[in-house]
Amino acid sequence: MRILITGNSHRAEIRGPIIYYEGLARSLRDRGHEVSLLQAAKPEHRFEIPGVRMLYTSLTSKSVYPLRVALRRAGRFDVIHSNGPSGSGFALRSRLHHVPQVAMFHAPRMRHEPFLQANWRWRHIELTARNAPNLMTSTRWLADAVAARFEIDPAHFIVIPLGIAESWYRAAREPASQHGARPRIALINMKGVDVALRAFASAGLAHLARLELYGVDPHENLHRALARELGIAAQVQFMGFVPNAELATRVADADLLLHPTRAESFGQVLGEAAALGIPCIASRVNAVPEVVVDGETGLLCPVDDVDAFASALAKLLGDTEWRRRMGQAARARAEQLWRWSTIAERLEREVYEPIARRESPRPADA
Repeated sequence: MRILITGNSHRAEIRGPIIYYEGLARSLRDRGHEVSLLQAAKPEHRFEIPGVRMLYTSLTSKSVYPLRVALRRAGRFDVIHSNGPSGSGFALRSRLHHVPQVAMFHAPRMRHEPFLQANWRWRHIELTARNAPNLMTSTRWLADAVAARFEIDPAHFIVIPLGIAESWYRAAREPASQHGARPRIALINMKGVDVALRAFASAGLAHLARLELYGVDPHENLHRALARELGIAAQVQFMGFVPNAELATRVADADLLLHPTRAESFGQVLGEAAALGIPCIASRVNAVPEVVVDGETGLLCPVDDVDAFASALAKLLGDTEWRRRMGQAARARAEQLWRWSTIAERLEREVYEPIARRESPRPADA
């Protein structure tokens, strides 16, 4: 099958949607498909995926990029799997030429401005939602949110989760605390850093554990100042940018993942931690409860509730056996639901094959 995957822009720091469509390209290649991946990237950020045809465009005006994407010859592909705003042009073309498209949505927040007042990104997302022949999300929460925002029947959405790369399953894991070292708490992608710092300090963990922050932090100076003010600066490490290819091995020895996010359409880092067997403490928000089973694979706290996060940290760090059981349960769930081989097989059977036959895929839940 000839499959075109379209994304937005590839940058040095890779986030969830980029991980998704690049992982998707690799998994479909492994299943014998002819895969092309189209995205925008600066020359220094371009790279090759062996066996995948890489179609790069120069970074131009973001409002124009989705329309430039749609000028590609769609007829040469059996399926077009678009992601985010890049699907709008194909969605409009599908109205006239029946382009075999499935449009994937990733945004964790639904903007509510009228079409003409919205920014370019949300105009393209709305065009995609209203015109694409097949709609898909990674979680039921996101399907319901997109449906409610654009007044679409939620039953029209196909729900298939994101995949987790094999590197996360293969990384050797030995929690730091098993060797007598201070327990390590990892926070990835710099979401809710202020809550994490305050909860770490409030839990009285400064003399017991270490908090490691991974990612580019635009407010690093403010967060460093807050850590000093709270008296925990010596136990907080700002790890900075770590290439995604190295991240699994860097955090494999962490005892906990802390993720006090304020919005999440899936939570890639939550699935990745689960694949490593790391229990997590995260916000009970948006789609997070679909990824983290409260009390079984991690603990969920109300958004921005510092006291709740501090209590959860103290409880889990004080119970080694509970952390071990949670980590095992998280790993088993990741194995069952989020291996790329499983995701690719489901997409092939439930989505691509019906689209290639010009049939409507039957909406499926994750």
